[in-house]
Amino acid sequence: MPAPTDHTVRRMEVARAAVHSIARTGLEGATLREVADEGGWSVGVVQYYFRNKSELLIAAVDFLADQTSELMSNRPEAENVMVSLRKVLNQIILERGRHGANYWKVWICFWAQATNDHLLAKAVEDHARLWRQRLTTVIEEGQRDGSVSPDVDAVSYAAYLAAAIEGFGITSVVDPECPLGSDMIDRITARLSSDDLSGLGSASRS
Repeated sequence: MPAPTDHTVRRMEVARAAVHSIARTGLEGATLREVADEGGWSVGVVQYYFRNKSELLIAAVDFLADQTSELMSNRPEAENVMVSLRKVLNQIILERGRHGANYWKVWICFWAQATNDHLLAKAVEDHARLWRQRLTTVIEEGQRDGSVSPDVDAVSYAAYLAAAIEGFGITSVVDPECPLGSDMIDRITARLSSDDLSGLGSASRS
């Protein structure tokens, strides 16, 4: 088995292998044996870190969610929030959606399985909440740097953005002919710096 100092890295590698396996074979096909083969290990290595498939799936959710969170955390300090946010949404919706729908295929598998696995459901719910909180923080940062309208309700708009992103992701998988493009990103972010918020920014204050 790996040395103790390698445990964290190896757990992440196994989780990554699980994500790749799910993307290729679906959730049912991503057995412990399949994940082990994906990483070039014995089944014993996978079982050393994860007692069962449920634990492995939770780690895979963590891995995939952390990848997305890293995109939000790598904003150049000199870049205003609106520019950074559009770049991140381009990566999530277009690069990981239209040009790499497996990212969203895996999330769809997680969401479906979460209806039957309460531990996985909690992991998915926790990350959804953290994602909305992260978007809220980004919008508030934009209000401080002047790139986002101060009239926007950050919490409400973050929830809207999170739902829109997931909707685009699902569409990229189930309807690959749907013309998703950068204009979609412009549409869902335009009101962040517009005076006409059509109720989205003020809904929670009314």
